Amino acid sequence: MKLKHRRYISSKWVKHKALMKEPQIQQILPDTARLTKSTFIEWLNRYPSVFLKPVNGTGGKGIIQVKKKEDGYRYKKNRKSRDYSDLPALLKKIKPLIKSEKYLIQQGIDLLKVEGKPVDFRVLLLKPRKKWKVMGRMGKQAAKKRIVTNHCQGGKPLTLRKALKKAKGITGQDYKEMKHRVDNTARLTAETLGKRFKGLRELGLDLAIDKDLKIWILEANTKPLFNLFRYNPDKSLYPKIRRQILRIRKRR
Repeated sequence: MKLKHRRYISSKWVKHKALMKEPQIQQILPDTARLTKSTFIEWLNRYPSVFLKPVNGTGGKGIIQVKKKEDGYRYKKNRKSRDYSDLPALLKKIKPLIKSEKYLIQQGIDLLKVEGKPVDFRVLLLKPRKKWKVMGRMGKQAAKKRIVTNHCQGGKPLTLRKALKKAKGITGQDYKEMKHRVDNTARLTAETLGKRFKGLRELGLDLAIDKDLKIWILEANTKPLFNLFRYNPDKSLYPKIRRQILRIRKRR
């Protein structure tokens, strides 16, 4: 199957490059590159924190955060962290990742926090016919001491409404406007990827909202897990999503 007709694209780098071609989306993509010694040093000079992500990873597995400190750097993976006083020692630690050529480096985003824990959002979109439909949106609150929010790694599900209210006191019309912005961003992302990869019919989009309420696109999953939507207050939503996804996958 030719690349442009693929339904599932595992490479984060391939998807990132496709999204970079849309000017409106380009502005809300975290700065991302292939992980090399030079990009690692450059990104650490630019940003307070960076994330190292497997090119083909899923479920938050293998993700590493590196943060600058006053007296050096903190390297964190899963719940374990280690401090380094100088860059050469840190570079020695990540050298195997650079050699593998299977990692990306990405600008860290200062996520909204609920109860002191970072939160990001999953928006699920499906294309049963000619147009992309936003099926739902859910927040994921990171577990204690975790750097990723994934539900499979202990992330706590919560609605977009609840997350915005708890983090920023956003309710009423302000919430409706924020939801509208999230949905519009998600649709534009799906349409952009859909033009590049004609076979796409499902998309799980991971979005961040930062402390200034700017929306960022963290990742696009072309074969998304959807168990998170079991926790939506609308109990009819999960069965509806499941039926539609099974129907789409059956038509392969």
